[in-house]
Amino acid sequence: MYYTCYGSHLDKATQERLSAREKMLNKSFVWTEENKARFLVVNNAFIDAIEKAHSEALKMSKEIDEKIKNGNNFFQYYDIEILLTPCIKGHDEMDSDEHLVTNYHTIRCLMIGGKENIYLNRKLNWNIEFLDNQFDDHYIGYCIHELLETCVWSFQDFLNIEEIQTEIVVNYENHIEV
Repeated sequence: MYYTCYGSHLDKATQERLSAREKMLNKSFVWTEENKARFLVVNNAFIDAIEKAHSEALKMSKEIDEKIKNGNNFFQYYDIEILLTPCIKGHDEMDSDEHLVTNYHTIRCLMIGGKENIYLNRKLNWNIEFLDNQFDDHYIGYCIHELLETCVWSFQDFLNIEEIQTEIVVNYENHIEV
């Protein structure tokens, strides 16, 4: 399974403008107890979403593997994608930069077969330098890490997430010789 955060398709000028926005907002951001609590709620929602989606994807993978085992070679090549898209509250009232920040970031997880992966392992904490040791006693999931690492979100943007849209997509590939 691997993860990527969409958003890199933005042109350089837009990326720079959004990066400046992120730095400006984070400079004035304060990790109050209320903000920490909300951040953990969002973190836990991502963890729950990826774990539930992965559980469903494993069931799908087992069903496909059983069809392959029983001779149905149409399903011989397949992958399963898990797409997690955070939705920000107040989306309709945002200026164009805020709209760009919140519109173009989907975490894409590709699973080939039903193998376990390190991103669901709660012993591996993704609590890294971005959070200034604010959450040393808490497990931070990989989805938060991926957004912090690759996207131009301010900490306030994370606190404004109100929903995580989860999609599971099965892609089949079949080759027919002519």
